[in-house]
Amino acid sequence: PFLLSLVEDNQTVTTAAKVLHPPLFPFLLLLARLQPASMSTADDAVTETTCLFIKPVLQCLSHRHNKVRNMAARALAVLCSGDSVNGKDSSSRYYLLSCCTDLLESRDCPKVDWNKKHGALLGIRSLLLSSPNSRQLFDDQKLYSAVALYASWGSGAFDCPPSCVAVALDILEFAVCNAFNGAEIMLKSMGGKESSFLEVALFDAVHRIEALSHERSPTVMIGLSTLSPVVGKIAGALCSSAIFGSDKLNG
Repeated sequence: PFLLSLVEDNQTVTTAAKVLHPPLFPFLLLLARLQPASMSTADDAVTETTCLFIKPVLQCLSHRHNKVRNMAARALAVLCSGDSVNGKDSSSRYYLLSCCTDLLESRDCPKVDWNKKHGALLGIRSLLLSSPNSRQLFDDQKLYSAVALYASWGSGAFDCPPSCVAVALDILEFAVCNAFNGAEIMLKSMGGKESSFLEVALFDAVHRIEALSHERSPTVMIGLSTLSPVVGKIAGALCSSAIFGSDKLNG
């Protein structure tokens, strides 16, 4: 109860605050380093305990501090009880992915909360990377469409931060590496030929990086420092795949 009240109280105070409350990040770090609940032998006891922390950790995905969002995403994967499809299991990977997808699709007023969108994408990536059944999870059309929207920079609207695009592209690259069906569903014409959605999204990202690099805005430059390595990694993998005739990208 004490630890739960600590994270709930501090998260409520610091989500919109400019100063990070000291206990919050160490607590999330502690959660992220625990043995995953899905690997525990005392399933009922562990699930009952970890479920109490899921709501405040999900809320931490919207925190204004990037490090808190990243650590909350890692902690979320640890709290996940496994890939159960039981609709009543509020700690299953299906349920947590659904929560993150809802955060991505939610409408914020009066302006978009990009911290929340970025945190939701981090949560999705963490949950997929820690699952032995990632292919089945990502085949969900709602999840794929939500991630693809951000990977394509808002379907070409270019209104979301580079940091969100970076995580979304990272998720799609992971999908292609695992030969997911979803990653190749959407095709688009590029240079007179049909190309995979990931190739088109990467092509758009490169052009957008070139355009934004001239703005010199501190916020934009921070986002580009996150996006550029992801784009470089995927471009290298795509080239390697084309040269050596591999059907999969090698992350």
